[in-house]
Amino acid sequence: MDVIAWVGLPFASLINNYAIIALPLARQSFSLVRLGSERNRHMLPVRITLTITEGSLNGEEYYFHESAQWVLGRSPDCDIALPMDLLHRDISRHHCAFEINPPTVRVHDLNSLNGTYVNGEKIGRRPDPLSQGSSDHERGTRELRHGDLVRVGDTAIRIGVDVLGLVPMTSG
Repeated sequence: MDVIAWVGLPFASLINNYAIIALPLARQSFSLVRLGSERNRHMLPVRITLTITEGSLNGEEYYFHESAQWVLGRSPDCDIALPMDLLHRDISRHHCAFEINPPTVRVHDLNSLNGTYVNGEKIGRRPDPLSQGSSDHERGTRELRHGDLVRVGDTAIRIGVDVLGLVPMTSG
């Protein structure tokens, strides 16, 4: 039998195999994810983190506990807005979008000229008007996992998918 410890939470309990967590004085909601074996699944809060590891915004972190869609590009109306300078000219004004629905994260290339890369693989770019039909490559959508690296131009974003609140302990 697994022993579970609640870490850093004022109140938590299990009701019908769902983790119920109360955070007094905090108005922060959490998405819950189902983990564990088929016979013993629990819902746990999940945090999605986008960390910029390279580029002009190096060190910036964005945290998500609920569904969101964030756009990255050079336009000032982007959620992650990169400078409109010569250094970033290979990044489109609206380059890619992160669709966040914890625990799932997807990136969509928004028909950028130079494409979006996930772990070194180009996933999308502006379609060639001379080609027939569209391939998955041209659609430019990829589901992301913990540790994946998304790159647009010289900017790199590391994806974090963290389950919060529970730490497995060995019974001794």
